[in-house]
Amino acid sequence: MSRASGRRGASTVEEVVVLDDSPPRSKKPATASNRADKAAAQSQKDVPTSTTGQPATVAASQVANQDRQQSQEQVALAFLRKRLLEPHSAEASSMPLRPSLQVVHDDLVSLMHRTVTEGNSTSVLLIGEKGCGKTLLVDRVVSSVVCQHNSPSDKVVGVVRLTGLLHCEERTAFQEIARQLCSEFKQTFSKSATYDDNLVFLRGMLASLHTCMKTVVFVVDEFERFVRKGKQLLLYNLLDTLTHSKVQAAVLGLTQAQDVMEGMEKRVKSRFSHRRITITSPLYFDPRAPTAPAPAAAGRPTRGEDDGKGDAGVPKQDTPLGILQDMLSLSAPGSTSAGASGTGSGAAARSAATAAAACVSACGLKPEYVAQHDRAVAQALQAPSVKASLHTLFNFRLRPADLSHIALCTLLEWSVSLLAAGAGGPGGA
Repeated sequence: MSRASGRRGASTVEEVVVLDDSPPRSKKPATASNRADKAAAQSQKDVPTSTTGQPATVAASQVANQDRQQSQEQVALAFLRKRLLEPHSAEASSMPLRPSLQVVHDDLVSLMHRTVTEGNSTSVLLIGEKGCGKTLLVDRVVSSVVCQHNSPSDKVVGVVRLTGLLHCEERTAFQEIARQLCSEFKQTFSKSATYDDNLVFLRGMLASLHTCMKTVVFVVDEFERFVRKGKQLLLYNLLDTLTHSKVQAAVLGLTQAQDVMEGMEKRVKSRFSHRRITITSPLYFDPRAPTAPAPAAAGRPTRGEDDGKGDAGVPKQDTPLGILQDMLSLSAPGSTSAGASGTGSGAAARSAATAAAACVSACGLKPEYVAQHDRAVAQALQAPSVKASLHTLFNFRLRPADLSHIALCTLLEWSVSLLAAGAGGPGGA
């Protein structure tokens, strides 16, 4: 027993001796370079890492950048949604008018300015299909005149709005006129006043405002519904007041009916100034350079084709793609081209661009993000699939109101993607 254990112990000792019978390793001197390498390796081990294997400081910086990007996107989304859904907001006024509407806008503002400063009462009828931009145009005109002549301490221009959908009955219409006049010029409104009382109040109020050099602008939407009334009392009394020398007012009518003048009574038509402006939807899908009259072709040209009469050209902002780009851009893309074209609307376009920049800045959007967003919008609209889809819709009469619906659907998709990114965390973007 002892011999066996001794042999086992001896063999074990021998094995140990054999394993340790290697030459001793030479130790390198601890230089400053070696110490620096060890310290760097140790510090790298001490830095906490994220789940992706990146240092925590880098991951935190990326998360902060993504949060700032999402915050800017949410502000931009709210800005564009308010622009499309609230026509009287500052966001809506930051969107430039298409050039064809801008020309009419400038003419109407000049006409309204003469009414305010010189007392020349006038009436204008704007005719165009539904959704072509009549209401947008009139809202911009009224806003421009009010901003030009009114001050916080003195209201020179008052606005009264009527629509044939709600105020078709004469009694209701005159009561609404009296209510809005009292609201605009701080007078007491009587709900119990009769039709005759409100008519007398209208005439007396306009005469009193004339002595104070104040003007009233009547905006009559769905004008054709008032024409269809039997005696057309509202139109007759409004237009009749414009013929008096002691009245300073303007009537802007909006209608879809091309033959609305034919339905007017003689006494109404004789008091109308016969100023008619036709508003159309975009007639061409692509921009066109100015052309000379061409020889007449056989047959009638289809929509978007040359009719042989020549034209002054169609800028990009008067095409569906240009209008949609203006709706979705944070700046005013058409301001540069309009200003360089030398047209009369160039100054107005540059003014709109300045107002848009101020409005965007007030919302907290950074210039670098605005430029990035606008580049992305322009690039997306140049995609062949987008252009093909818009061209298909254009062949079935694509109106500016339809483009507004397309823009709202785009914002809805954007909102859904932002919600998905927020639910999935920064990695979900």
